[in-house]
Amino acid sequence: MQPKIVVVSKFRQNADDLKSLFLKEGFEVFSVSEPTSSNIELINNLSPDVVFLELEHGGFDAIDLCYQLKKEKKMKSFVVIYSSQHEEYVQLEAYKVGADDFILKPINNRLLSKKISALIKHTNPLKGISKSNTLVFNNIVIDRESYTIMRGTEKIELPKKEFELLYLLFKNPQKIYTRNEIYKSVWDNLDNYNPRIIDVHVRKIREKVGDTLINTVKGVGYQLAKPGY
Repeated sequence: MQPKIVVVSKFRQNADDLKSLFLKEGFEVFSVSEPTSSNIELINNLSPDVVFLELEHGGFDAIDLCYQLKKEKKMKSFVVIYSSQHEEYVQLEAYKVGADDFILKPINNRLLSKKISALIKHTNPLKGISKSNTLVFNNIVIDRESYTIMRGTEKIELPKKEFELLYLLFKNPQKIYTRNEIYKSVWDNLDNYNPRIIDVHVRKIREKVGDTLINTVKGVGYQLAKPGY
């Protein structure tokens, strides 16, 4: 079954461009021209895997619609907000009302389609349109096949051990990993186990990817921070 996506945008050309992109990637695509509450029933009836809301500059209609959709008990769709508004308060408000992801413009088409595919795969692996080892958290895409990390349009380079450590955390964002678990998974054995090695690698990852991405759980280990933090 094809993954289904609803694109919600006031701008006809933007909607057409997005529809064309997602069709090429194997989605079944529907367009809705206005991010208003009057379209909630229509979106619900379509039962999409992803609702892709374009947030216009200076507007909050998409955030309001996201809030209304997330209040619907039967709404199981992944809601993504797509916007050029880089202000932190806008993104925090989006996550506050229940957005599953906030994608910042500009972003190249290949990366955008890969992010959406990865989100679907994470939500329901049987519907994923890519079999690659791609994971998404907040606005970061990590691809184990190519050993690449993308934050928006920025490519981030990490040494292999740092990459494997971050990939481990991405595989289960809710889990708190002990230093012992991390070392055993990334280094394969505990023969030369030293917890300080983990701390150093986490510090280096924070320096390159973002100092708020990984939380330290005192006395236990590490965990990815919650979206929006």
